[in-house]
Amino acid sequence: MAHSLLPDPTPPVLDEACCSPPAPVSVPSELVRQLKALGDETRLRLLGQIALAASSICVCDLTAGARVNQPTVSHHLRVLRDAGIVDCVRRGQWAYYFLRPDLSPLVRTTIDELLRAQSLGCAAPGT
Repeated sequence: MAHSLLPDPTPPVLDEACCSPPAPVSVPSELVRQLKALGDETRLRLLGQIALAASSICVCDLTAGARVNQPTVSHHLRVLRDAGIVDCVRRGQWAYYFLRPDLSPLVRTTIDELLRAQSLGCAAPGT
């Protein structure tokens, strides 16, 4: 008996469970903000310096090691601060930056993987 190359004219039986629209996934706005903040090369470079610091790092050291000017560094640090990824303390005229200790494990792991990929020269984690 020859097999037909034409599709079977009988419509498939659809299971309600497989064809109902998926429930919307709720993503916390804080997580979205944090992941967006990680999507910039300059911020990742700054984060790398901050993450490697023993406890905190002076903004003057971040600016000296940056490939951009001081106002741009300040802008990127503000984005990271507003996203809840870093915080700072003032000592005299200088601000010292550090990773927030209350970062979610997901964000902390993401930062670690992005920095690892960056140090390996990879385009993305795992590549």
